[in-house]
Amino acid sequence: MGVINMAGRHRKTKASGRRKLRTVVVILEVVAMLVATAGAYVWAKVGKINTVKIDSGQIQVNSDVDVTKLSGYTNIALFGVDSRTGSLDAGNNSDTMIVASIDYDKGQVNMASLYRDTYLDIASSSGAYNKANAAYCSGGPVQAINMLNKNLDLNLDKYISVDFGALATVINCLGGLDVNMTSGEIFWMDGYIEETSEASGIYSETIDDAGDGVYHLNGIQATAYCRIRYIGNDYERTERQRYILSLILEKAKTMDAGTLMDIIDQVFPMIQTNMTLSDIATIATQAMNLTIGQSFGLPENRTTGNVGSCGDCVVPTDWASDVTKLHQLLFGTADYTPSSTVQAISTKTASAKVGQATSDEYKSSSSTSTDTSTKTTTESSSTSSKNSGTGTDSGTSGSSTGSSTGSGTGTGSSTDSGTGSGTGTGSSTDSGTSGTGTGSGTDSGTGTGTGSGTGTGSDTGGSGTGSGTGTGSGTGSGTSGTNQ
Repeated sequence: MGVINMAGRHRKTKASGRRKLRTVVVILEVVAMLVATAGAYVWAKVGKINTVKIDSGQIQVNSDVDVTKLSGYTNIALFGVDSRTGSLDAGNNSDTMIVASIDYDKGQVNMASLYRDTYLDIASSSGAYNKANAAYCSGGPVQAINMLNKNLDLNLDKYISVDFGALATVINCLGGLDVNMTSGEIFWMDGYIEETSEASGIYSETIDDAGDGVYHLNGIQATAYCRIRYIGNDYERTERQRYILSLILEKAKTMDAGTLMDIIDQVFPMIQTNMTLSDIATIATQAMNLTIGQSFGLPENRTTGNVGSCGDCVVPTDWASDVTKLHQLLFGTADYTPSSTVQAISTKTASAKVGQATSDEYKSSSSTSTDTSTKTTTESSSTSSKNSGTGTDSGTSGSSTGSSTGSGTGTGSSTDSGTGSGTGTGSSTDSGTSGTGTGSGTDSGTGTGTGSGTGTGSDTGGSGTGSGTGTGSGTGSGTSGTNQ
């Protein structure tokens, strides 16, 4: 299918109150590439970055980790921070956490995402377990780095953090991206746009759903796409982030110097890092030759559910195996044996008491996910969709406006009011003379016989309404249709 232009009006969000996505971190490769391309002019702009100093004594590494096996790689922690004020310090959750490992010999940047709700040791002084993103909120980037080191057997000491508007700004400067989406993804993306616009101060319209295909998205629309959690939960959300990252990198390589300077001016103030000018220069010398290699999310072995006061979490069931895989994919360590610290964490999480999930996004979660970086995502019958239905009302004699209410279950599911499916029965009582009426509403319906009214149908997770006027009275029944 060809590129579909943006269209549609600015609708109210269908996803208000849902968890906020803090954007995918695109800064590492983009900034390095800009430095390499733009030359000396860039150095004058580096002062716009919020640079902090972290003493080496603040960084913790598991005592029995063989750091020699990590040598030869440049490893950086990338954080997308839940911030509306521009603050990138403690007090904000890190809703995106990526370990980026640069292998200069192979010319690759390998990336591993840690799902933000993963139940792990958050490297606090009390030894508490919580959602992984709570580490940044509790102790800022230092504790977040230590959380990654402790749980993953790493020796990270460099980080980059960005605020909410960074991704949208970069994409707008690039002129937008052509993104391959399913109809279900469009539905949820549109639901996030108004709130994303309000949070970032950047206006955007929604787009019309013309079916699966390639759509040209602006920065807010692409950011909203990265926020989708109700198709594939947080697992596929992180894959969408890495998909958008790959599109940004490819398009940035085609941009002229003026566009790159615009990105530098607008995005650098949104960055916080402890990387020095020398660190950036080292990356810059190789940046144009780097490509994305391995890209995956952890934990792979997992379950989901309520873990006491921590709420709904992604709970590792064999964390030691996941850490082994990480070292194999990032560093080529064939027979990696996790440290005693990681082994203890693995035992702790595997034995966690997991209750029934309370949030819809985790009630039907699966241990498998589809790789959206290759855009083969499909919607299952349990995902939401837009629906249509028909209703039938009947009655005898009289003249009036009536209503009917129906409920039942049907195929698919819907979360938002105004969409629904299923079969239901209802009744309406009217008085007057006989006649025939027709009705329409958010779900379309027809009324046969004397009278018609307002019909409401509900399915697993959704509702739809239809309304109409007619003449007649009596008791009738109605049906609402199936998902489209």
